[in-house]
Amino acid sequence: MEANLRQDAAACLPARSFFVYRLCLSNGGLLYTTTSNAGFITGLSVVLVPFISYALLKHSISRFTWISALLAAAGLYLLTFAGSGMSLNKGDVLVFVCAIGFALHIGYTGVYAGRYPSLLLAALQMAVVGVFSLIASALTEHVGNAADLMEKLTEPNVLWALAVSIGPTSAFAFWIQTVCQKYTTPSRVAIIYATEPVFAALTGILFAGERLTLIGGIGCLCILAGMVIAELKSAPQKVQ
Repeated sequence: MEANLRQDAAACLPARSFFVYRLCLSNGGLLYTTTSNAGFITGLSVVLVPFISYALLKHSISRFTWISALLAAAGLYLLTFAGSGMSLNKGDVLVFVCAIGFALHIGYTGVYAGRYPSLLLAALQMAVVGVFSLIASALTEHVGNAADLMEKLTEPNVLWALAVSIGPTSAFAFWIQTVCQKYTTPSRVAIIYATEPVFAALTGILFAGERLTLIGGIGCLCILAGMVIAELKSAPQKVQ
């Protein structure tokens, strides 16, 4: 059993590696670019995933997939920039490499999701992210002495942020992704992921008093249309 566990951990290394580097590059890129640019460029993974899915799993790229992906990408642009134009800066390169990592992570999760238990695969990914992030932060961040660090980490707002970011938005979300990728293709997963800014916009409207512009609303509709086209293309089936 121990040998099988080591074999499983080694086999899933590509998915975990791309998970680590996409998170690191995303956070690094945000130091130099805007959240709007980062959101749109990361969302471009929806166009990259079909190619990766074809390379890794030999999934054909149908015209429905192309229509869905391009609609989602167009919707992301409209929703993110709302007609204000796109201003690029040096952080965008890091975020684009992050988008490639995001696409590769979805693709490799599709490769291994049907072969290994979902909980094991998700737990291994989160564990590797935690270890590598701890090492990276120790090498790149100035945290002072251990007492100051523990004092900051035990502040109520920090503990709440950690609980939210570690629990429902990371561990649970990626476990659900791993479970669901047994029954769908990476391309459809990427298109569904493109709805994230739609829900972010709705959350802002409901809880932060934000307003959605007409162009932003059209962007939401484009993303939702892309998802519907992807879902209507074929009935759910288990991916081998």
